[in-house]
Amino acid sequence: MFHTNAMCVPFNKLSDGKDKRTTPVKLGCYIVMHLATGKCVTGISGSVSQDVDRICNELKSFSHESRHFNRIMMMDSDLRVFEYATETRKDAKAILKQIRGTMYPQYLLLN
Repeated sequence: MFHTNAMCVPFNKLSDGKDKRTTPVKLGCYIVMHLATGKCVTGISGSVSQDVDRICNELKSFSHESRHFNRIMMMDSDLRVFEYATETRKDAKAILKQIRGTMYPQYLLLN
């Protein structure tokens, strides 16, 4: 797991297609976590919610760049998403650095 004090918009992307996002996030960073294993990918974006939707769609169709993530999605396709809205790209990088630095165990981080 990871730790950060930043406020986030967490929601689930479940295999039944239900999406619980309350507010779309523009600039910031994100974590897409596989619920069954805890393994995740992270990133920074100027359009976080759109990029998360794209990543989730790639994972659902097993066409994501991470072959390992594609394999674990074949077993169970439920995801937990954390979206962090920031004012600047520098703030997003700082949050992502904190998340990556506190990720334990490190093998959960796939990128």
